[in-house]
Amino acid sequence: MALFVFLVSIFVARTAWAQETSGGFLDGSIKIGYDNRACDAALDGSIRYNSSTSCAEFCDGTDWVCPAGGGGCAVGAVVDSGYCGGSINGDDIIVLPTGCPAGASASGSCSGNDVSIWYQGANAVNGTITHPADGDAAQAAALTAAVGDDSSNNIAEYCGSITIDGASWRPPSTAEMAILMKNKASLTGSAALTISDSYWTASLADGSNAWIINQDGSIWWDNSAFVSNLIRCVHTQPPSGGGSGAGLSGPSDCPNIGDLCADGTVFAGWHPITQERLFIPSTDQGTTSKWKTSTGTNDIATDSTYDGRINTNQVPNDVTFPAFKLCKDLGTGGHTDWYLPSQVEVFYLWSVRGAIEAGGNITNFQNTHYWSSTEYDTDSAWRQNFTLGYQFNDTKPSAYRVRCVRR
Repeated sequence: MALFVFLVSIFVARTAWAQETSGGFLDGSIKIGYDNRACDAALDGSIRYNSSTSCAEFCDGTDWVCPAGGGGCAVGAVVDSGYCGGSINGDDIIVLPTGCPAGASASGSCSGNDVSIWYQGANAVNGTITHPADGDAAQAAALTAAVGDDSSNNIAEYCGSITIDGASWRPPSTAEMAILMKNKASLTGSAALTISDSYWTASLADGSNAWIINQDGSIWWDNSAFVSNLIRCVHTQPPSGGGSGAGLSGPSDCPNIGDLCADGTVFAGWHPITQERLFIPSTDQGTTSKWKTSTGTNDIATDSTYDGRINTNQVPNDVTFPAFKLCKDLGTGGHTDWYLPSQVEVFYLWSVRGAIEAGGNITNFQNTHYWSSTEYDTDSAWRQNFTLGYQFNDTKPSAYRVRCVRR
């Protein structure tokens, strides 16, 4: 009898985080649910089902990963003459080997560091802003058509001159380059990104500047006609593991960016790295909130530039972290998993701001600065300018606006 009580106490005491159901398990199948916790060493080896990407993901100790053969290529794996850089909108991102010269027709001619060239040379394509969340094929075409530019000073013409594998190589969008930078530890050997340098994206910030991704994952702009940065060309294709690669779908009750969902939250699109659905409240949570009330300490042991949930989970829910506390205490839509967005996430919100506001279901974002959850150093953290789109660090006790997210 004592043994029976002991065994019962073991099973009762255990907490189940992920759902596990099936039709009685009669036919040998199981149905796994969604685990919204950040992947870390404690969850290494866990699996979950992500309905946004239609993939059974596993935790590798750092990230939730959709394995090859289940809807995407394995990062760093050889794909034809290139390499898998990750996935976006249901497609595989294929990157060239490092150091391919203009006009390369075979990967054997690629070696050394990536090419450093101008964005668009002297013949600027002014006045057209391509939001970083959008596809950049049209922008690349506009750059290629710039009269007088050539493959030595125009990133689109440089990429377009390469005929390896017969693919249509082009500059990456900001989201695509952010994915490559996030995956740089797995891009090794001939796929490695050049360390300590910034990379162009195809997206213009304004009439004279274009977006770049720095090695720390931060997003900035640089003069599009007179500054050289590195470039790594890409193309996308349907996933090698199967699937249509036709893109991602929104929730059934709020399928379009900016739609009001049944729970009162607003659909904001798809996380640019993980491709999960993103939701925001209809109003800002804070107007003059501090990241922290003091400086001088490393508050986040493992900073993430792309996952604000990882950052938020490492910060205590107390009044010394006002911006984080606003999100941790938020219960909008009956949800308790709101968090302060990361650098990449808050930049994404800026990039689709027009589409979100066009839905008419939110109090519009303000033309000012919003906090990200990504720490810069012991004294400062990253903030997002919602007027011009750039990011910069500022002291933690500075007061800025807060818009929480969940996914």
